[in-house]
Amino acid sequence: MDTNDILDIQDNSGLNVNSLTQNHLYQIAKWGKIISIIIFVYIGLMILYMFVGMSTFMALFMGGLSDSMDPSMDAGFGAFGVFFMILLGGMLLFGLYLNYLLYKFSTTLKMALDDQNSSLLTESFSNLKNLFKIYGIILIIVVAIYIIAFLGTISTILLR
Repeated sequence: MDTNDILDIQDNSGLNVNSLTQNHLYQIAKWGKIISIIIFVYIGLMILYMFVGMSTFMALFMGGLSDSMDPSMDAGFGAFGVFFMILLGGMLLFGLYLNYLLYKFSTTLKMALDDQNSSLLTESFSNLKNLFKIYGIILIIVVAIYIIAFLGTISTILLR
């Protein structure tokens, strides 16, 4: 398929989106919005679980089992619960921000296509660019952790 079949390129006005490409962009906006709404609901349920689950965890270890345990362990379980709740809350807020970028991309893209507004189209792709940039940084960090773990495993095996 030739590039000119997908995009109409003119010298004066730059890039124009034809009807086939516009249809694809509408589908992207629709599915991006559906996915982001599902993820918003999921994150909301996870936040609810975080508070209910952590309060149950704290009640179990701070009240229910403390009679049979060493009293000095109560503070340790409480500190662990607070640490885990803060960690989970931070991860959920980070996921909420990433999902917000997807939602913003989808809704702004649909508005740009409806209004034929190139500045809104630029804004929507800017949100998508930021989302991909953050995903790229996360991927680099995860790959680096895997490489370090792999090298640690190899060095442990070789040093035996």
